[in-house]
Amino acid sequence: MKKARKILLIIGTVLLAAALLWVGCIFTSLNWQYIFDLRSQAEPYTGSWITTVATDEGVCVEIPADDGVKYVEFSTDRKPVEAQGVTLIAFDHRNLWGYWSYEGFVAEYGEYHAELGNIFWPGWITTDGYLISMWRGGERIFPLCIGNLGEVWVYDLLAE
Repeated sequence: MKKARKILLIIGTVLLAAALLWVGCIFTSLNWQYIFDLRSQAEPYTGSWITTVATDEGVCVEIPADDGVKYVEFSTDRKPVEAQGVTLIAFDHRNLWGYWSYEGFVAEYGEYHAELGNIFWPGWITTDGYLISMWRGGERIFPLCIGNLGEVWVYDLLAE
């Protein structure tokens, strides 16, 4: 009887620990974008699709467009000074690894500001000088995958 009780106690403890770990993993996966800010890890943008030019007041970001050039000027303290043809987005660290589809991202933030790369990589510029780019948003590579496998990358447009 004592042996069976100890075995049940051990099994119950293991199940409780597993349940708590599972709940913790779900909570963290749904809220990790508020726990860890990937902007601190953002690399400078080195692509050729958007041009950054240093000015006396800060940085001017130029985006090619069919009807001319769209641009945004940022001061040295990451505040937008002037913008033409671009409505900056206030990105709040959501969807950094494809929790939404591309359509959901557009519904939240509007049409993209620039198309990056030779394949379709839409890009949005944030109010604090970062470039948010989506790759394979909402695409399922394997038929049995439950979630989206797209990624959203964060680049620092104002980094030197």
